[in-house]
Amino acid sequence: MSAQLAIDFARIERDSAMQRVGEKAERLHEGWSDEAAAFLRWFVERNEWFISEDVSAASREAGIRQPHTDRAWGPIYRRAVRDGLIVQDGCGRSTRRHLSICPRWRSSIYNRALKQ
Repeated sequence: MSAQLAIDFARIERDSAMQRVGEKAERLHEGWSDEAAAFLRWFVERNEWFISEDVSAASREAGIRQPHTDRAWGPIYRRAVRDGLIVQDGCGRSTRRHLSICPRWRSSIYNRALKQ
């Protein structure tokens, strides 16, 4: 198998897994995806740089319904990237995952709500 074919296959598997986890979260908690997307938008208006566990921890503190797994946030992040709310901006360290490297995100709308 060529390296490009392996990468293409990995992308297909990633996209399929994200779709399944997002659909399950929505089945278990109808409306969760929209609620999570609204929370993420609120969060990125107030935080310029962050990693995903910052958002999931803040959502728990705020009393937002939680998905069956934090992986369900994946499709929410992809939507936020597509909508121009966030961009991947380097790497961070996850304290929940034994300091493993994870994407660091930068808000494209930081401070927007606070200026209005």
